[in-house]
Amino acid sequence: MQIHRHSISGLILILWASCVLGFSGIQQYPTALSIIKQGADLPNVTYSGYVPVSKDGKDALFYAYYEAQEAAGTHDTPILLWLEGGPGCASMLGNFYILGPYWPNKTLNLEPNPGTWNRIYGLLFIDQPVGTGFSIAVLPYAGKKGIPTDEMEVATDLYIGLQKFFAKYEDLQPRPLYITGESYAGKYVPSIGARYYIPTCLYMGRPFFDLAGLAIGNGLTDPRSQVLQHADVAFFFGMIDTQQRIDAMTMQLLISQLIADERWEEAHRHREALLEYITHCSGAGTLLDYRRYRDYDADKNVDRYLNQPGVKEILGVPKDIVYESCSDKVGEALGPDVMKSVKHLIPDILAALPLLLYQGSADAQDGPPSNEPWIANLDWEGRVQFNAAPRALWRMACPGRHHEKVVGYWREHGSLSHVVIRNAGHMVPHDQPLVAQAMIEQWVNGTLEGWRGSFQVVTD
Repeated sequence: MQIHRHSISGLILILWASCVLGFSGIQQYPTALSIIKQGADLPNVTYSGYVPVSKDGKDALFYAYYEAQEAAGTHDTPILLWLEGGPGCASMLGNFYILGPYWPNKTLNLEPNPGTWNRIYGLLFIDQPVGTGFSIAVLPYAGKKGIPTDEMEVATDLYIGLQKFFAKYEDLQPRPLYITGESYAGKYVPSIGARYYIPTCLYMGRPFFDLAGLAIGNGLTDPRSQVLQHADVAFFFGMIDTQQRIDAMTMQLLISQLIADERWEEAHRHREALLEYITHCSGAGTLLDYRRYRDYDADKNVDRYLNQPGVKEILGVPKDIVYESCSDKVGEALGPDVMKSVKHLIPDILAALPLLLYQGSADAQDGPPSNEPWIANLDWEGRVQFNAAPRALWRMACPGRHHEKVVGYWREHGSLSHVVIRNAGHMVPHDQPLVAQAMIEQWVNGTLEGWRGSFQVVTD
């Protein structure tokens, strides 16, 4: 694997040190070259590092960017930003397990992902909120922000981080940016989309990035309507019996009432209990894919890979930071916010941007039955036409064969597209890499005709 540009200055330092200090001096300061000699696989990112988001510069978001593999990084080559959910799960999990160019195997060697989303697009990962993954958050006390506690705080930090990222890499500014994510990013993505249009962000000047579209996979967006589907989904998947279904329905009705009463922490706690009840009754490895006997990345390959000293050094991460794919501390900080809806943000987004909503059919938690009700009831001008639009069979050619197979279902009207992917769970790009790659490329390329670039935020 080639050494990327982050290691160039390190290599110069190594060569200088070998002349002046000898090899004993080099061993005191581990370097990319010394790690390569030990046989470790290193990430070949284009850019990586930190952007500060607090006034004192101590809270910072970590980013990793890959340029497109098969297309020149011209002014109109799209860039995709991926946000992982949780809350508290790192986008670097998305990088090294879901849709990045390489995935670590059990021996921590990197294997190419044929379905990577940076085949023809630039691909950006940002660990957010602060305190997630490699990102840094100071403890919240006087004069310090620390970990955010609601969606608008999260979106503000991300907006600041994006501004500083694109200010640093000016050549990327003219390119259309699509913000994508999954799971709890069903709240992150609409929130940053809405934040882009809020005039209060203009204290940082004009946006340095051109937002061109949003995409959400297996999202939690409208918790009240979505929690009311859990019992039926589990029952019709054959995971629970009739009495267990009744018990689960009783639990979810209580949660719905707690949400209506704005008792957010109680609602969140009871929803966690409901999901645990269904998981226990069914014996499922995870509700995120009812077919699995173990959770996604159960062997923690991503955590083990990213905590290698050489990998941290290449990425520009302080050696004392311990990477966790999902942070309990961030999850707890955002716990009271989990059951709040961002559905009300979607109509204004649809008036300004194309939106893709997709789900894997085997997700028993945030899959199609969970999302269909709130999508159908969106209060936007295209609601009637979208609901009346035919749900088309989506076919793809089978490699080496002379026929096509149905890989999913596609419905769209105006700026809204909804796709269901067959034989996939919560992490669609991991479960069906080539199908997910074809989906995102088909959707992005279809939206580019309407992209005008150089969007100006309206302030009056």
